[in-house]
Amino acid sequence: MKVLYDTNVILDVFLKRSGLSEASGKAVSRAETKRVDGFVCANSVTTIYYWAEKVINGAAADTAVKMVTQIMKVTSVDGAIIQKVIKEDYVDFEDEVIYQSAIAAGIDCIITRDKRGFKKAIGLKVLTPEQFLAIGG
Repeated sequence: MKVLYDTNVILDVFLKRSGLSEASGKAVSRAETKRVDGFVCANSVTTIYYWAEKVINGAAADTAVKMVTQIMKVTSVDGAIIQKVIKEDYVDFEDEVIYQSAIAAGIDCIITRDKRGFKKAIGLKVLTPEQFLAIGG
């Protein structure tokens, strides 16, 4: 199964968000142990770096980006993806970029804390980390 992890799930883990990091960590570990084929969107990588640097420090941001890109493949964001997003009636711009990037990469499932941003997702599952773990992800 090809699984794309939303930015917020990765940040749950690196920022050790109370009440969220455990399920997100278990979901991410499925990619680390190769139980699923893990992906992260290119624009998520820059956001992960930004928040890790802001909340912790630059060294933590470097570590976060290195770890994520060693564990997961990175889906592309290019001009064609952005043009698709602009033409859509999106709920959340960043989530629509992630969704369109996932569709282009043939992703089966997006793991996110904010399913509202993917309300109009067609063609793939959108699950919280808890839902993903409950179905044996």
